[in-house]
Amino acid sequence: DWGPLGLLHANMDAVRAVENGVTVFRCSSGGVSGVYGPYGDVVLQKVTGKWKGTGYIADIPMRRQVVTVYSTVGHLGVYVCLGLWGAIMLGSVLTSPQTHQRLRRGSLLLTDSLRRLEPDPSATP
Repeated sequence: DWGPLGLLHANMDAVRAVENGVTVFRCSSGGVSGVYGPYGDVVLQKVTGKWKGTGYIADIPMRRQVVTVYSTVGHLGVYVCLGLWGAIMLGSVLTSPQTHQRLRRGSLLLTDSLRRLEPDPSATP
């Protein structure tokens, strides 16, 4: 028996119905079963853990999917936020004083290494 969590789960399915613009059927053997419309209307909602009947009968209107922001763009907002977060993190790493010091040290070491590879003009063969 889900107790008060059964109703919470059922309410989350009602939100998913509105979010996606579709009718959602929720079947539960020990919680809350129900049918939720795309506009948030509760067509049927029954506590199933304590009910000893054999089934439910409900008039369910046939509707096309309702166009919503989420059904159109999906997880695009999540990807945009992740991209912005990544750009901010990369920018903070590249503009930090420690990165500039490492780059300067790295370029100096590379210059010193190249100087060592050049032949010394004062040395006679």
